[in-house]
Amino acid sequence: MNQKIKKMIFLVVLAVFVLTGCTTESVQSNPEINSREWDLIKDSAVDTTVVMYHNYKSLNAVKFLETELPKKVKDNTGIELKVSYKSRTDIYEKLMADMANERKKGSVDLILLSDNGFKTFYENDLIYGPFLKKIPNYHNYINADSIEPHYTEGMSINDFAAPFGRKQFVMITNEDYIDEPPVDFDELLAYIQAEKGRFTVPAPPNQVGVKFIETLVCNIEGWETVNELPADKAQVKEALKDSIAYMEYIKPYLWKEGTIFPENEKDLDALFLEDSVIFSMSMNQNHATEMLYEDAYPEGAKAFVLGDGTVGTTSYLMIPFNSNNKSGAMVMVNEILTPEIQGLKYNPKKWGSLPALDTKIMETEAARPITKNIIKRSSIKEAELMENRLPDVRKEISDILVDIWFEIMG
Repeated sequence: MNQKIKKMIFLVVLAVFVLTGCTTESVQSNPEINSREWDLIKDSAVDTTVVMYHNYKSLNAVKFLETELPKKVKDNTGIELKVSYKSRTDIYEKLMADMANERKKGSVDLILLSDNGFKTFYENDLIYGPFLKKIPNYHNYINADSIEPHYTEGMSINDFAAPFGRKQFVMITNEDYIDEPPVDFDELLAYIQAEKGRFTVPAPPNQVGVKFIETLVCNIEGWETVNELPADKAQVKEALKDSIAYMEYIKPYLWKEGTIFPENEKDLDALFLEDSVIFSMSMNQNHATEMLYEDAYPEGAKAFVLGDGTVGTTSYLMIPFNSNNKSGAMVMVNEILTPEIQGLKYNPKKWGSLPALDTKIMETEAARPITKNIIKRSSIKEAELMENRLPDVRKEISDILVDIWFEIMG
């Protein structure tokens, strides 16, 4: 990521704190719990049960969250963690019903959402906080200069949610066909022109397709320019003329001349395997490796990052407003943010989820549970991704970008 973008991200973080007044006043505060010393919080959580809902669907994620994580945290904390799947909509509706019926003692203590959702829960007073100032590992291992721990969906998090993991847009090439993958969107354009009809993306609203569009625009215009745009389509189109020109130019060079697109990542992978397209894409840095294990990719498949950075997303842990075990939930957040748990989660044989921790600010020995993981050359290591990462684009701007894409593609 270039220094200009890094500086702008820091300024945006600073602006968020200034605009929000660095407030720690809670929408659903509990001074009794939040004023305790950490040792007292830990003591009150021992031998208790924490119930966590998540909305992940992949087999590796479900196995890690529902089987391996509870066993590990039980050994480390003495807390029994009960984890189960529930859709984001179901979680939201349950908490809304609890609030409407004034249920002060809820049945869930921790929520893990894979992508967006914080804004809806926060604005409806469905989550407890601020609580992060009491979480030692948040201060020990999370990069305070990064925007993602503080800002999501166009708003400040205000210490009401803790980062759990990350995903990032990557592209996949076949090294047996392309010796050197493109390093920026100018070089990508050259490949698209030279290999007419052999480039495409999954159709939005597929997340991979959306993140390709966001990454394209942020690389051409600058992340800071995109982030500061008003949510007005006419003004967005006026500001992003170069990106729009790029989209218009590549349309006739796309697979099927941009008249149709693969529905999802699986369909794009099929085109890549049969050599109909020269690149595939994913929000999983280990996707090429996993597909190679299944003999579903050409042998030369390898992931790479493009340009001044690719857009990533962050998943967050939140405590419901009526959690019956807020102390246990906070201890669980602290445990999940240990290098041990984050490193286990990052292990490709377990899950492969990118850690929320920033190994660049950690002592070598402290980071070892993460950095010791063996990452195949067909994947991309966490350190390289973090050096080439852009924060997510505000949803209202992203929706406009997708709308513009469809206008161009017809």
